[in-house]
Amino acid sequence: MNGAEYILAVEDSLDDQLLDCNEEDNSFDRIYVKWVDMMNRADNLYKGVTVCNRWKKYEYFKEDIVKIENHHMITWHMNKDLLSPKDKLIYSPNTVCFLPPEINLELCKRGYIKNWKKLPYTKYDKNKGWYSSVRLKEQDVINYFDEDIFAFLEAREIKYKYLMKLVDKYENILPSHVIKELRSYKIGFDH
Repeated sequence: MNGAEYILAVEDSLDDQLLDCNEEDNSFDRIYVKWVDMMNRADNLYKGVTVCNRWKKYEYFKEDIVKIENHHMITWHMNKDLLSPKDKLIYSPNTVCFLPPEINLELCKRGYIKNWKKLPYTKYDKNKGWYSSVRLKEQDVINYFDEDIFAFLEAREIKYKYLMKLVDKYENILPSHVIKELRSYKIGFDH
C-alpha cells in the first residue's frame, strides 16, 4: 500500500475512529493525528521502522502516549530514534519521547556515514581544499583543511556544541533520561 492508498484507507475508517473529534470546531484529536502519522511512517515512509504490537491499536496508543512527558507540547515532535536501539527503530512506550523541533531537527541532520566515500559535513574546493560545511540558524560555518577528516571533525565539534546549547536551554523541561541520551549523543560515525 503506498502513502496515498494508506491515507485513503485511513479516511475511509475515520467515522469509526473519530470518537475524539472536538465537536465545537470539528478538529481532529491531536493524538489520533499522531497515531496516523506514526503508522504511515512505519508502514510506508521509512525502511526499518516499526510500531510495537500494542501501539498498532489506536486505543492503546492513546492510553500510553498521555503518560509520556511533554506529550501535550503541541509543536514538539514525537521522536523514536533517540531512545531506540540503534539497530531497531521502533515506536513504543519505552522508545518515544517528545522533543522541541529545534533539537529534533538537529538530530535528523546527524550525518550518518553510510559509506566511506565522503564524510558528512565536508566538501571539496579544488582551489582551497577540504572544508567543513555546517549550517546553524541560517549561518554557514566554513573552515578549510588539508584533509577531509579534519574538516569532518571540526564540523562534528561545532554541531555537538550547538546541540548541547539546545539541551541546556530545555534541561528543566525535558525528562532526565532524555537529557542523558542527548548528552551522550554521537554525531557522525554510526557504525
